[in-house]
Amino acid sequence: MGTSCLLHANTLIGHDVKINDFVTIVSNVNILKDVEIGSYTVISPNSLIYPDVKIGKHVFVEPGAVVKESVEDYQTVKLKND
Repeated sequence: MGTSCLLHANTLIGHDVKINDFVTIVSNVNILKDVEIGSYTVISPNSLIYPDVKIGKHVFVEPGAVVKESVEDYQTVKLKND
């Protein structure tokens, strides 16, 4: 885990997860195995990050979003109502 990260309550982090500097992970987030999270990323409450995903730097994951594939830098991952 990098420097100056903030993890809120009820966050589950799987094995082999790399969290870079200044990442904020809010309550009730599940991050499964083999995930990399770039610097200055915010993961909002009730989100799910699938295995083998790389999230770039300065990414914002909206509340309740499900991240199934990698995300480029400076993107917003929106909640999809399928």
